[in-house]
Amino acid sequence: MPYFVMEYISDASTITEYAQRNNLTSRARLELFARVCDAIHHGHQKGVIHRDLKPGNVLVDASGQPKIIDFGVARATDLDVQITTMHTDVGQLMVRLHT
Repeated sequence: MPYFVMEYISDASTITEYAQRNNLTSRARLELFARVCDAIHHGHQKGVIHRDLKPGNVLVDASGQPKIIDFGVARATDLDVQITTMHTDVGQLMVRLHT
């Protein structure tokens, strides 16, 4: 069974909390968001689609490095064609089952 292992991020805050607390300018916010986009792109290149991106799932560590968390409804795209072609519609409820 595949699983994700994630690092512990001490002193982290959500991306919106980080931007507000540090009074980031519009430019600095866009630069931070561009780093998030780079991370998501990297995941896509590795065949991982997050499927639940939102500000609460993007943490920023004490050094200002964004970290993507909560891959609970992520989908690996290379498993088979049927899974690859499945998509989540707007408003569709995704249920995470823990076994």
